[in-house]
Amino acid sequence: MGNNHIATTERLGLTVAQVGGNDIYKMRNQVLSIIESNKDLGDDYARLFAEPVEDRQSIDWYADEDSEAVKVVDLPPEEKQQVLRRFRTMFEKLLAYAGEMRAQGRSQTYKIYADTLEKALIIPDLSYLYSVNGSPVLTGWGFSEGDKSVVEEGKSLIRQIEKTIAEEEAKAALQKQAAVTPVVPFPYEEKPVEEKPAEEKPEKPAEEKPAEEKPAEPAAPVAPAAPVAPAEPGPQAAAAPVQAKKSKLPLILLLLVVLAAAAAAAWFFLNQGEEPAMPDTSFGFLQGDVEAKGVLANENNEIVDLRLHFPGQDGKGMSYIVEKAQTCEGTVTASHGADDTVRFELGELICPNENNYDPFSIVCIKGKPSCTGTNRNGESWHVEVTVGGNAQ
Repeated sequence: MGNNHIATTERLGLTVAQVGGNDIYKMRNQVLSIIESNKDLGDDYARLFAEPVEDRQSIDWYADEDSEAVKVVDLPPEEKQQVLRRFRTMFEKLLAYAGEMRAQGRSQTYKIYADTLEKALIIPDLSYLYSVNGSPVLTGWGFSEGDKSVVEEGKSLIRQIEKTIAEEEAKAALQKQAAVTPVVPFPYEEKPVEEKPAEEKPEKPAEEKPAEEKPAEPAAPVAPAAPVAPAEPGPQAAAAPVQAKKSKLPLILLLLVVLAAAAAAAWFFLNQGEEPAMPDTSFGFLQGDVEAKGVLANENNEIVDLRLHFPGQDGKGMSYIVEKAQTCEGTVTASHGADDTVRFELGELICPNENNYDPFSIVCIKGKPSCTGTNRNGESWHVEVTVGGNAQ
């Protein structure tokens, strides 16, 4: 769980969206698995959904990043526009991804994924949108203030975003106009500075008034332009620091080369005598049940549970698909794969009504809940599993 507490929201007066009888906000791991399955979606898409922790009638929301969380509606105009535009882009991209999964020819499981992702993007209004380190983060996701459809809720949210951006742009334009400073006052501010020397100079001619009343003489003070002659030493003085900077470059480069060589030598000697780690080929971590509940559907669009049971440490066990009216049974064999993966090969699962399940396989990464399944026809899908009650 993230350590950065963003906000606490009340459930009273809000409607929670559901998929397969499960509250959407309780399906955050499934939502993250769906997002991670699309390589075009970056880490900020997973951080978009704050982690909920329920406490009776209220819910605490936590972010993964330890930065100050600020409501987007309370941000300065320019920053507010940036975060809203970023959220609009992410919102539209996630909806497009859901549309792809719902496309014709995809399995019912993908349609459930699309439904889950669309409903997770619902929030009551923009006051539930926060900025954490400049990135948008949703609280209250999966909740709405009415009984509108997902499509209507999505359109309503986009309209709120567009309206807020337009209002902030108008405010910024007005502020820019009000901030324009007239150029006229500047000469008047400088004039008194020029008049001061004129008041000081007449003190000298005061003694010579009878003899010389030529005002042309005061023009002599212009002669102090001679002091400007020091413009010649100026280039020389400036040249010295430039030369000094250039002269340090070879020393810096030499120092970098020496440091790099020292680091390489240290690495070489520290790694002498190390033996490669032996791969873990045991299956003790699988003892118990590997389960996927409420996230798979059969050809009749019914939600089913998958359970793999391993009684020993040899990677061999039994597989079960639990439907509402029956339980289908088969065998499963686990094997180690590349990059710390485990592959489960499931044989045909026999059902009492003889509507059996064809063999399929599942590949998981140790320590991570997201797995990829593949049907016999080559179609792939994603599922989240738990081992012994913990996501693995």
